[in-house]
Amino acid sequence: MLLNQLDETLNNLYNAIANQAEERLTVIGAVAMQASMLKRIFERGQATSGAGISSKYSSTPTYYPKKAFKKTAGAFKPIGKNTLIKVSTKTKGSNSVLKATIKVERSNKETKANRKTMYLKGGYKMLRQVQGLQTNFVDLHVSGSLLTSIKLYTERKKTQIRITSQNEVAKSENIEKLYNKDIFTPSVQDQQAAEDAISNEVALILQKSLS
Repeated sequence: MLLNQLDETLNNLYNAIANQAEERLTVIGAVAMQASMLKRIFERGQATSGAGISSKYSSTPTYYPKKAFKKTAGAFKPIGKNTLIKVSTKTKGSNSVLKATIKVERSNKETKANRKTMYLKGGYKMLRQVQGLQTNFVDLHVSGSLLTSIKLYTERKKTQIRITSQNEVAKSENIEKLYNKDIFTPSVQDQQAAEDAISNEVALILQKSLS
């Protein structure tokens, strides 16, 4: 009798988990994996291997068009290499991000009202600084368009993580080519986050089934 009761209990537990596994558990795992990936890539600046994407941004002097100022369009000023400017910096936010502000001196002789680019002596690093973005290490956060395009997609009770915009897919591929690193494949830590979330949910299902 005891063995029969045990078999029945185990079958009930199995059915309770199986009925929810395909959809509920995979969604929970995918949500945890997505959160882990976004933090790794856009906050910690890490590739799939766990190594940094890159230690620094380029500081090669460059001319940038207004469309390059994706985070703060108001930071763009049509200035050239010989424009007299004053650069001031200050820290902002709890993370002490260094923000650069550029002001054009009144005594300028260079007057080209139709200029369509902004010369930045500090290159891409300064492009980020004038927009208030951190430059201590390479993360992939600029406008947020790539980050927000990484979404969950559910079909036939299966949940996947996808980059939903073709433009952002192309951007992600170009980024991996630029840094020669796998970045958007889930890391061991990302997968572990999913496994832990699923294990915790299974434990809750078992607890409810036994109570």
